[in-house]
Amino acid sequence: MDCFDSSMEVAEADVSMTSTYSDVIQTSPKSARGLFARTFCRTDSYDENVIMALNGVSSITSSSNINNKSSSAGKAFGTPDCIIKTRGTPGSVGGEVRTTPTLGQHSEGNIGRFQNDFEVIRTLGGGIFGTVYAARGIVDSAEYAVKKSKRRFHGDNDREKMMMEIHAISRLSAQSEDDEVFSIVRYFSAWIEDDYIFLQMELCETSLEEIIAQGQVFSATDVFLVLRHVLLALKFLHSHDFVHLDIKPANIMRKHGHYKLGDFGLARRFISQGHVMSGVEEGDSRYLASELLEWNVKDKDLTKADLFSLGITAYELVMRPTDSLPQNGEFWHLLRSNNFPLAPSPVCSQELVDVIKSLMHADPSQRPPPATLLSTFIGLASDKEKEIYLLTLTNEALKSKLHEAEAAVASRGSGRLKRHHSII
Repeated sequence: MDCFDSSMEVAEADVSMTSTYSDVIQTSPKSARGLFARTFCRTDSYDENVIMALNGVSSITSSSNINNKSSSAGKAFGTPDCIIKTRGTPGSVGGEVRTTPTLGQHSEGNIGRFQNDFEVIRTLGGGIFGTVYAARGIVDSAEYAVKKSKRRFHGDNDREKMMMEIHAISRLSAQSEDDEVFSIVRYFSAWIEDDYIFLQMELCETSLEEIIAQGQVFSATDVFLVLRHVLLALKFLHSHDFVHLDIKPANIMRKHGHYKLGDFGLARRFISQGHVMSGVEEGDSRYLASELLEWNVKDKDLTKADLFSLGITAYELVMRPTDSLPQNGEFWHLLRSNNFPLAPSPVCSQELVDVIKSLMHADPSQRPPPATLLSTFIGLASDKEKEIYLLTLTNEALKSKLHEAEAAVASRGSGRLKRHHSII
């Protein structure tokens, strides 16, 4: 297994590259390590002068020395589980050195990929499963969100359980064909390091939870926008046989005015009609659908649980700061009945009330799927769809007026005809 996902292929390094690496090493050893790994981890051969520059040696005189220096280069620059090949001196056979530490373990003196490839900018937050950092790539200078698991995995079964998020988000990213409707935080890469799991993702500006904490008041238009974007994500998610099971403001991100669904730590794949193949874990009780607490939860259509969680998130946006969501108790149960308090107001139109009540219906089977909601409520339509809808209404109004005018003309004509007959 290559230690880095890189499609770059380098057949041979020339002397000009030697000075480049020498300069980088002197100014930023950390950058040099990342540049070395990204460039040569998949390389079959490269010039011994590059190795000399990387290791700071002045000469290489034999094939055996080249091989030794190659091994040193691999160790110094943190390239576990890579094959490093050297071309050798004229008349000799190039050597091969393989560094193969145990999966997730660091060889002595090696620097891990996270430290090697990224510069941590700040800590974004943490939860039960891991800590998320804003980090800048050493090689490309782009900024990413990198999630590190909270603990090391213990054995293969524990590792597979902890990697469910990676399995979900990577499969979904592979299915994406339309960036405009892909309202899911984008996946880039994942790896195991020292028995910790790392996940490299798109970095967003903020989360809905942070926006709420800042005291922003949401208008009906604002809430409809959140609902539309997350419903698009759920439409995509459910159509590819996944359920999220942890929808809440902390897992809804915003970037350039677009809301994106993230954190797939509790996501599960289902086999048919929303029935999952493996057990589910309970998320935040404030946003939890009541059917997830039933003993036969695996037999339920859990796509409906995602819809409830989105509905109660919208309810929270409308009702704050008057009401906050309870973790349990009488009001918790009231919100899972059809009698919870919600009426039209200056910040909540009648249409928005209807959408939220549909999403939070006590009977899961009565919660419409995302596609139905998106095509039924004008507030959930795209800007283009709204424009077409308004044009349609305008045309219908004009047709109605035209028919009225034609009827009036016909009526006046009929009256003149009657008067003519009376005179005769």
